[in-house]
Amino acid sequence: MFNPKRHAAVLAAFVVAAFALAAGGNQAVARADSTAPGQQLVPGELVVGFDVGVTKREERAAVDASGGAIDQRLESIDGALVTADPGETGEVADRLERRQAVRFVEPNFVVKAARLPNDAGFGHQWGLRNVRAPAAWDVTTGAPVSVAVLDTGVAYDHPDLAANIWTNAAEQQNGMDEDGDGFADDIHGADFLDQDADPRDDDAHGSHVAGIIGARGNNSIGVTGVSWDVRIMALKFLDSSGDGNTADAAAAIDYAVDHGARVINASWSGPRFSNALYSAIQRAGARGTLFVAAAGNEGVDSDHEPQYPAAFDLPNVISVAASDRQDRLLEFSSYGKTSIDLAAPGEDISSTVPPEFDPSGYTSFSGTSMAAPFVSGAAALYLSRSPGATAAQVRDAILGSVHRTPSLARTTASGGRLDVAAMLRVDGAAPAVQSDRLPTSPFALRHPGNRRASHRRSLRFRWRPSRDASGIREYRLYVDGRRAGRVRDPDGPGGRDPRPRTTIRLRGGRHRWFVRAVDYAGNVRSSHSFRGHRTVKSSVLFVRSKRTAERRGDAHRDLARTT
Repeated sequence: MFNPKRHAAVLAAFVVAAFALAAGGNQAVARADSTAPGQQLVPGELVVGFDVGVTKREERAAVDASGGAIDQRLESIDGALVTADPGETGEVADRLERRQAVRFVEPNFVVKAARLPNDAGFGHQWGLRNVRAPAAWDVTTGAPVSVAVLDTGVAYDHPDLAANIWTNAAEQQNGMDEDGDGFADDIHGADFLDQDADPRDDDAHGSHVAGIIGARGNNSIGVTGVSWDVRIMALKFLDSSGDGNTADAAAAIDYAVDHGARVINASWSGPRFSNALYSAIQRAGARGTLFVAAAGNEGVDSDHEPQYPAAFDLPNVISVAASDRQDRLLEFSSYGKTSIDLAAPGEDISSTVPPEFDPSGYTSFSGTSMAAPFVSGAAALYLSRSPGATAAQVRDAILGSVHRTPSLARTTASGGRLDVAAMLRVDGAAPAVQSDRLPTSPFALRHPGNRRASHRRSLRFRWRPSRDASGIREYRLYVDGRRAGRVRDPDGPGGRDPRPRTTIRLRGGRHRWFVRAVDYAGNVRSSHSFRGHRTVKSSVLFVRSKRTAERRGDAHRDLARTT
């Protein structure tokens, strides 16, 4: 599968090497730690150039003696991509520098493209530029993070939404309730108004909200959401007039949490405090779910005339007012120096609607209902980079990075407007939660056992799973110091970890094998061999040739005849 990050990093290595050759074959070695401030590196990887005439055997010997492993050949520069434990990369680079076969050593630098979507209506989406989403997209455009939209439903077959709609993996379209949640065939969500499994939007409000969060980006049609790649869970509890009740809302919140939603968007409000609603949102917070609520369109001071659920004083709630192109509070937006957290664009916002509402499938609305999903989309982007972040960490990242303006200082608690690029610290260091330096949990090999022999060339390798809060990105199988296989995460951060097994074909002879687990922060853990031998890093196995196996079989038969 094409990996843009790896492709960009290797391309950077080619460019750097080309400059070195153009300068007359400068033999100076680039140190692994000699990088410009803010320059990002691929953890645990080095680009190594070899002298002309060096054989592949000499290359392997130089790398093996230095404590690294050749991951892939880079033929155009007579070099290789070398992997090492991230904590030992500098030492491996030092040892490689001293090898006569090595021409240069340098880090595998990360380069980034300036990403703008090709969606036809992007030029009219002033709100995305206002919150600096394009700068954030150079860091991440999203991942399959589940965001529940509690609203009038969602047009889940809309061409700009269908690819980003959540699917209930525990349910099938067969009239049965396989997951026991009270809804048969709830594939994309549920309708709590009619108590069925079809959350189709019969208004336009919920679909418009969903598009702001996660209309599919860079697909050449319509608009783009804050997060190009997300999973929208459609939960309908409002009717076609926009009316609903707190009992249905609480039930929808419980459904969202039970089905893995990391963010809930609530673009609705009411003037009465509800214990049922408060308790449901509190339960969601205890399960790590962020709750983003619209401030309301009454134009009142919510510190004195609270609107709920935005005014609930809970640590997982973010309340959102609406601002204009000049970052001024819109006249209709409710506000509050203590009860409303921040502002986001809420005027003339273009997004998706059902074709029954507008034949084009798109229109513009205004309101705090449009402001809240900007924040929900930003939370999804943050979680795409930091899948192990808590609701409190996401909330702190959003509120701690707002663009502060005098016009919002007296009307919101943070005094500012959403800034997605600052949230991801595009202009500086990575977010604090990204400073994860802990490797994955220890794990052991399982099969084939140490010093086992087999006459089969095609062998299945198995190991015990490793664990990590951010998830396991991939397992790498090494045989004789070289990477021989890779098992990648099948569904991205927050989903299932990759399976701890793979099958490869080996030549006859004696082999050593081990596995490395890599998390989403780039930390690496090498396997121990087997339980009871936790200090051993690799296992030995023997693959017999067919002729050897036949000879051994003949010897066993001769022995049987003489006994």
